[in-house]
Amino acid sequence: MSALGTLNSVVRDEIFALNLAFNSDDHPQKVNLSVGAYRSDSGKPWPLPAVQEAEKQLFAEANAFRHEYTTIAGDAGFLEAARDLMFGFDNLQNAAGTAAKLRISSVQTVAGTGANHLGALFLSKYLKPQTVWLSDPTWANHYTIWDLVKVPYKMYPYYSASDGSFDFHGMMSTLESDAQPGDIILLQACAHNPTGLDPSPQQWKDIANLCDRKHLFPFIDAAYQGFATGCTNNDNWIVRYFLNKKPHIDMCVAQSFSKNLGLYGQRVGAFHYVLNEDGKGLRDTVTDHLCQLIRGEYTMGPVAGSDIVKRVLTNPVLRAQWFENMRSMSFRIVAMRKALFDELTRLKTPGSWKHITEMIGMFSYIGLSPTQVEVLKTKYHIYLLQSSRASMSGLNSTNVIYVARAIDETQAFPDLSWRPLPPRSGHPIYHGLEPGQVILPKGTVRFASWRSLPVDTEFNRDVPVVLRDGVTIYLDVFRPTETARSSPPYTSEANMERRGQAAYSSTPLRRIGLTFLNRTLKI
Repeated sequence: MSALGTLNSVVRDEIFALNLAFNSDDHPQKVNLSVGAYRSDSGKPWPLPAVQEAEKQLFAEANAFRHEYTTIAGDAGFLEAARDLMFGFDNLQNAAGTAAKLRISSVQTVAGTGANHLGALFLSKYLKPQTVWLSDPTWANHYTIWDLVKVPYKMYPYYSASDGSFDFHGMMSTLESDAQPGDIILLQACAHNPTGLDPSPQQWKDIANLCDRKHLFPFIDAAYQGFATGCTNNDNWIVRYFLNKKPHIDMCVAQSFSKNLGLYGQRVGAFHYVLNEDGKGLRDTVTDHLCQLIRGEYTMGPVAGSDIVKRVLTNPVLRAQWFENMRSMSFRIVAMRKALFDELTRLKTPGSWKHITEMIGMFSYIGLSPTQVEVLKTKYHIYLLQSSRASMSGLNSTNVIYVARAIDETQAFPDLSWRPLPPRSGHPIYHGLEPGQVILPKGTVRFASWRSLPVDTEFNRDVPVVLRDGVTIYLDVFRPTETARSSPPYTSEANMERRGQAAYSSTPLRRIGLTFLNRTLKI
């Protein structure tokens, strides 16, 4: 037997698995809404003209792409340009801006994933946080990154499934009551992945004030600067606010150039640690410790991609062209959102679809059940994540009507199934439920999440739910109010309620995992 004979299997990355399946599909009308990469209206990759011109210039120069080592921290010119873009120093040429720069330690990373990982590794080693707070939901890789550095994570509410909106109240109340001093809170600067929902400036201020008051450490993941609204200074608003209005607290930022310059395969990113005003003398020490971690993992960031970024950001002509390229990408996605919404409205597809146009950036939660997502893939050859997260850049003028009609037709598949969720830390509390037992409401149900059925659907007959052998689903247990404490807990990952808000709170008490073996449930 191999030394790895007891190695357990792991779940393969859903996005890359779907992309592989899409590439193997020979259907003429196939549509890829799974991968987070921009596509033109012809459905093809779109190398940014500014990037193409930068490459031409670099290849024409004798010393370009000479494959030599740079420094462990990364290329100094790239880091300065990346820092100035992220923190808005291009528009802050004064003494305050100069002083703020002295508080920032910047190093080059292997794109945004590398920046997130390096930051998590650094904080786990030197701050030793008890908890990192992640939005529910968040980018799937956040779970893995923090698991690898052995920092437990908790979730704060972010997405309101009942109306497809940002659950600001749920987020604030949870963090206010449960977050502890020294906890890390991971925030996405703009174009939240996967929901496409961002806080307003006033909500950002309230979040920053909560971090200040509760002594939470802000970790900002900035993967889409300029891509969300087409304006870099709109998309880094919260980064600049923390830097300038909260100078007495430390923070960090993970920066990526994969999306906004289309350098997906070049892996270009940066990690910035921002010291508070009293700690600015530690900047070089922080950089040295970051470099020590980098040396043990990848030694230095790739040069080819960072040279492209540096050229685009420092050449006035290319920079102006890049800004126009970003606006083109952002505005096309906005147009596709509207086109999808308009067609669903014209078709009178059941449910509300306004959330599609209210969301921002590359991704959107469409609001379909896993069964409907599976139907889209198998019957219509439309690929999106099981959560119904769709990359809106995969839509174009030739396929958006086809996609809308397919979504409309999936409404005939009211299969009540559940999406598997990432396992949560700790041991679940079953609150009287035996493993395999599920109590679901009969009659009128409020199916608020994933929209397998319209809200307040009435059942005139039993609807069977068949689950494959060995499938584990995750359900939310809701805490009953005083008026319903004598009743058994109704559970559903999809936030189903029989008695309404008067009987059950909208916040899950616990998430539990149940494995079903050849069971058919009826509701």
